[in-house]
Amino acid sequence: MINRKQQNDRIIFGLKVKVFRQQHQYSLAELSEKAHLSISYLNEIEKGKKFPSKERLLALADALDVSEQELRSPVLPHKLEPLHDLLQSNFLYDLPLELFKIELNKVVEIIANAPAQVNAFIAAMVELSRNYSVHQENFYFAALRSYLALHDNYFEEIEEQVTHFLEKFDVLPEKTIATDSLTSILVHHFGYDILNDGLDQYPDLKSFRSVFVPKKTIAFE
Repeated sequence: MINRKQQNDRIIFGLKVKVFRQQHQYSLAELSEKAHLSISYLNEIEKGKKFPSKERLLALADALDVSEQELRSPVLPHKLEPLHDLLQSNFLYDLPLELFKIELNKVVEIIANAPAQVNAFIAAMVELSRNYSVHQENFYFAALRSYLALHDNYFEEIEEQVTHFLEKFDVLPEKTIATDSLTSILVHHFGYDILNDGLDQYPDLKSFRSVFVPKKTIAFE
């Protein structure tokens, strides 16, 4: 498991290889032939997933006509400086990208290919992250609101389950289910123990309407 600095170094190195390759107008196949490295390996390097050994690093530097020091330097070309600042700020690492099945390397790749206007936007993001307290939960809430809005707050699977529940327990959809009826369903059909005064011993939880304890069929109200 690599740490953040190692991952940043790999991403920055991969970007530099790609920039130098594009400056020479080499395709991956052409660079592969010049450096005697496979296309798939070079692709992994440019995506920030691998870092070459000393021997392969020298072969890459020679093929790209740059010094080893210049290739290894963490300094990015001027147009990619905002991306360097973004990586160093840890802003991207604070976002729960894995929850949304988004690879950090893919985000960086998209940003690296973006026009100058997007890099200006990135610089603004970094500035915001430095001067304002942006917590992970803020991102969760924003993502949830966006997800709900994109689906017009309608989810067919949930609606189907609700309909099934109403039919199974003979509940009229146009009426609010009575507390006693819901309690009876939870206790007799789902095995819950309802403790009406269960939160009295937890004064810090008084602001909550209810608490669900995972892996236990107990509901406090």
